[in-house]
Amino acid sequence: MTAPLFAGTFRAPLASVLRLDVALWLEGRTGSLKSSLAACFVSHWGAFERTTLPGDWRSTANLLEKRAFTLKDSMFVIDEYVPANERREFEQKAARVIRAQGNLSGRGRLRSDLSERPSFFPRGLILGTGEEHPRLQSVLARTLVMELQRSDVNMALLSEVQAANSRFAHSLAGYVAWLAPQIDRLQQTLSEAFKGIRAKVSGHTHLRVPEVLAHLGIGLDCGLEYATEIGACGNSEADELREECWEAMLQLAREQGRMIEEERPSRRFLEILNTLLVQKRARLLPKDGTPTEPGDGVLIGWQDDEYYYLIPEAAYQAVSQFARDANDPFPVSKSRLQLDLVQEDLSEPAPSRTTASVRIQGRVHRVVRLRRESMAKALEEIVEEDPGAEGVTGVTAVTAPGQ
Repeated sequence: MTAPLFAGTFRAPLASVLRLDVALWLEGRTGSLKSSLAACFVSHWGAFERTTLPGDWRSTANLLEKRAFTLKDSMFVIDEYVPANERREFEQKAARVIRAQGNLSGRGRLRSDLSERPSFFPRGLILGTGEEHPRLQSVLARTLVMELQRSDVNMALLSEVQAANSRFAHSLAGYVAWLAPQIDRLQQTLSEAFKGIRAKVSGHTHLRVPEVLAHLGIGLDCGLEYATEIGACGNSEADELREECWEAMLQLAREQGRMIEEERPSRRFLEILNTLLVQKRARLLPKDGTPTEPGDGVLIGWQDDEYYYLIPEAAYQAVSQFARDANDPFPVSKSRLQLDLVQEDLSEPAPSRTTASVRIQGRVHRVVRLRRESMAKALEEIVEEDPGAEGVTGVTAVTAPGQ
């Protein structure tokens, strides 16, 4: 948990030097001490406690956007993501704020005279906390999620850290003073370091995850480099910490890859579709011949030994209704879903289409022709991705002033 939080703390002050387009997310049940842990790290910008964190997900999206803009080169903690009965509102709010972080762009608006209003976008690092994380795949791709349990926290050490939190701002002030003489050359240096780390960790995970690791890698290395320069730790200790932190962050990256995969709309569609069929809330008729017994559930298509032939509207409506009933709306439209199924080689359409015309029981129907074997593989798939970053130990991006 603390490896990416430490790295993020020392990456945030560099946001105006090298664009920072990722966010962190600390997730855990009530009582897991996630807010207390977040307060320890944000105390590098002032003495915060869990009850005085700078942001709250119950605030309006406009307020959160403005505050993320105001807190330049800082860590902006937004606490208490607990959707409950307001899931759609919270999802939309998180998507808007975190996408703004990921795209480094604000929402454009006009005044009544059609002149443009100022646009606000995050200029630091957002750290969200909550009992769960936003489910949208596009949001997860921009966020590193850390799942915290109460048993993960060393209570004695946490108390010791909390007692010393008034000192953390001095640490960050010293770090900023150490960076200041190097600012003119840092942009190129950090850009090259970012590309180097990203190349080391690319290959076997979602395309955005290596970028998250590269940003954190820069923060980790700069923080440890500063620590060695002021004598807070020796070179050998810094190397050990760097290795331990990278091991932790790579493990988080593997878990993040699985998480993103699970939230892929096509995968969710297949999982819900399978559930509907197992529970007999939806049914498929034989493609050739007649049913041997009365069927249960709404009719969504036909099947044979090789394919499911889904009626596009009926299948999508059944899946969407199931998702709505679970208070977790399906994230994409029918047309987008059909395109995803084609691009992921799960369905077999006619040329230049997302559906196919198939003769079924003497009539031609336009259907989503879903390969049964591909669906079975997708449902059985266990994503065990390795970011492929053996030996990543940092980049030593920054040296002491004057060196």
